[in-house]
Amino acid sequence: MLAFLAAPSASAAEDTAMLVGTLLRPDGRPAEGIRTVVEDVVSREEFLSTVSDARGEYTIRVAVGQRYRIVAAITPDGERIPIEGIAPIPVRVPGSYRLPDVLFVVPGETPEAPPPVAQPTTAPQPPTPSGTAVAPRPWYRRPAGMVGIGLGSVVVIAFATSGGGNGGPGSPAMP
Repeated sequence: MLAFLAAPSASAAEDTAMLVGTLLRPDGRPAEGIRTVVEDVVSREEFLSTVSDARGEYTIRVAVGQRYRIVAAITPDGERIPIEGIAPIPVRVPGSYRLPDVLFVVPGETPEAPPPVAQPTTAPQPPTPSGTAVAPRPWYRRPAGMVGIGLGSVVVIAFATSGGGNGGPGSPAMP
């Protein structure tokens, strides 16, 4: 009886995969505190990632057998930033799939190269006429807005869970 109760959770794990990606601010530094939205290209169902960490990395668990694409990012204050230029990723077998890095840019501007050395996260703000400092604007709050663009290529790390070799049903597949 116990083996029967444990079977559904093991089966569910075999039917999912992990999408892993990195978000970068316009200056090339990691974008922390952002969630990513991926979409099943057939059903249009959207999936929300974990919050990006100090390295800008996030994860999303999705069902195997579908194709997914990154469509947006959600900022800490709820703003939805579109992400462009990323082709759908086929998720064929359980495992981890590396998504292309996403660099946020101001539309119409050329992306900057990452800085050679670490820079402070906030610049001093000039005092207002009343003598109080103005709160710094978050990097994603630009007058012209933001958009994310895909960088790099996709690497798939998948593990066969059943089946034989020679491209059989359980063999890892590359997109």
